[in-house]
Amino acid sequence: MTTKVKLKDISSNPFADKIHRLEDREQVDAIKASIQATTFWDNIVCRKKDGKIEIAYGHTRITALRELYPPDHEITLIVRDLSDEDMLKVLERENSIERRQDFLADMDMFAQAKLFILGQSNLKARYNSDTVSHCNVKELQKAPLVTSVDVARFLGWIRVDGKANKLAINCATATELVASGKVNREDFSGLTTVQAELIVHRTNQRESAIMHQTAAIKKEVAESEGNLAQVIRQVEVAVVADERYKTKQSKDSVKKWRKKEVAAKKFVDRKKEQLSGYVQQTRDATKLDAESIGNALRGKMSVVNLKERLEKEDEEDLRADRPPNLRETAVKAAASLAMTFKDDKWGDALSKKLYALLPYADEIPTATRRDLTIQLDRAKDRLDKYIVVFKSKGDCADAFDQ
Repeated sequence: MTTKVKLKDISSNPFADKIHRLEDREQVDAIKASIQATTFWDNIVCRKKDGKIEIAYGHTRITALRELYPPDHEITLIVRDLSDEDMLKVLERENSIERRQDFLADMDMFAQAKLFILGQSNLKARYNSDTVSHCNVKELQKAPLVTSVDVARFLGWIRVDGKANKLAINCATATELVASGKVNREDFSGLTTVQAELIVHRTNQRESAIMHQTAAIKKEVAESEGNLAQVIRQVEVAVVADERYKTKQSKDSVKKWRKKEVAAKKFVDRKKEQLSGYVQQTRDATKLDAESIGNALRGKMSVVNLKERLEKEDEEDLRADRPPNLRETAVKAAASLAMTFKDDKWGDALSKKLYALLPYADEIPTATRRDLTIQLDRAKDRLDKYIVVFKSKGDCADAFDQ
């Protein structure tokens, strides 16, 4: 069945506006030239829904027609009885080769397929608050998870063995990385599927390293909390003993353990701040890494060359005269410096001692104050040299030999 429709009365596929699309001027101009040479071929399929004509595919051709003809120009469309599922699957197959040049379109297609499955089956999403907002929360809580394999099978993005193919896995992973704030959606803008895979792979590598390092810091936090719990128990014992004996010795014991409790609590807080600072610093570094990779690829650097450069950087980090992980060591150093003189908290032991001395500077013996000032001046000179070296990207490293 066919129907005559005016260009102004043609609506897009309802899912089309939710999929990222790059305007391909060359393709539009090529189609316009073809129409002018051989006229328009009436082979676009549409459906009638709610009094509207919605095309299933052929959006670029409609754009070309609208640039050639006035809004009242009529064309012939093929009318079929298409469901929402049909419309989504047809859109996925429309210009799929060209769409592989735009990873954001792949991500959006993956998300729309997941939303459709959720809407049809009331299934529960594992990530993305955006997805949950489209569904009945109570139903979501009762239902099973939507997996990447479910979405891959819906879209046909599967391997011979029935598992999700690389495209589906990359889309699922990238969506999760964006949803968790580990990378920005814009990092994938203008990248092909192959290029975007490099950001996904690199970010996953860094996340694994972060998890490994945070596990060690979390262990230190747990140990410090265990020590605090023991100190609190000693405080309770001392308080009970003091209530019973009320001697100078029992009161001194309470004071001693109270001081240890305060110190233990501060130590726990410092460890927690160290963990939080490390995670934030490394996550920021990860986001910058993803952004720089995206910029390099958009700057026409090939995936092969960029991989070689990244591998070379990693190899340099492992040189014998360097820390085992240069980036993580630099991030941890920055976090430690931030902790040392953070606002008015005076985070570490040295800065606490200096802060405690400030009000009594004139009471410190002259010779001792002079020695302290000399050491502070030396520390300042050393820090100034570090600043010079890092600002010059290592070109002035010999400053430390002077």
